[in-house]
Order: sequence, then structure tokens, then C-alpha cells
Amino acid sequence: MMQCLKHPLNHTNARRLLCTLTIPSLNILPSTVAYVQSLDACVASKSLRLGQEIHQHILKNSPIIEDSIILEKLTRLYLEFGKIRHVRKLFDEIPGLGVIDWNSMIRAYAWRGSFEEAIDLYKRFWIRMG
Repeated sequence: MMQCLKHPLNHTNARRLLCTLTIPSLNILPSTVAYVQSLDACVASKSLRLGQEIHQHILKNSPIIEDSIILEKLTRLYLEFGKIRHVRKLFDEIPGLGVIDWNSMIRAYAWRGSFEEAIDLYKRFWIRMG
């Protein structure tokens, strides 16, 4: 497996990697690294559909959806395709928001030119963290 991760993944190999690493009956699931590599491949290859499949795979098979790195990669995926509502839905569903999560959402609004929403969220962040 480590040999596989030394080479950049394309969208076809990303799907194959996750399928190979998932054996629910044995409680064998992909690691954070595998998900990160796969989501990066989706962004690089402009494959929203596969990214959404991987997102569903994470929701169905893995307890690591709360992992900030995974959430950041999902944020990047949906932002790449202008899906700000998906990004906000991810943000709103995160239990125990951390600084990285807040930063990702604020940055998402700023990248899309939604500066008022970014500023409002920044103010909410300071009130909540203050």
C-alpha cells in the first residue's frame, strides 16, 4: 500500500484504493491518509462525482468524518466546484468545532467573494471562542 501512495493518484486509482482498503466484515477501513489522497486526486482530476462518492463512503464506513483534515479536504473539494452550501452543511454538522474548522469555513466564504458572510462568521467565532 505504501508504494501506491508514493505515486500521485488519479480519480480511477482513488476509487480502486478505497475499495481495496475497505473490508467492513473485518472492520478494515481506509485510513485518514487514504481518504486525503483520494480526495486530493478528485480535486486534481476535477471529479466532483467521485469526490461525492468518497464523501458517502466516509459517512457510511468511517468514524473519522469528524477528523479536521478530512473535513478540510471535503471543504476544498466542494469549494473547487463552487458548492458553498455543501461546505456550510459540513461546517454546521461538525460537533465541537475547532479553529481549523472555523478557518476553513471563513476562508470558503472569502474565496467565493461572500465577504459579508465571512465577516459575520469571524465575529461568531470570536464570540464563541472568547
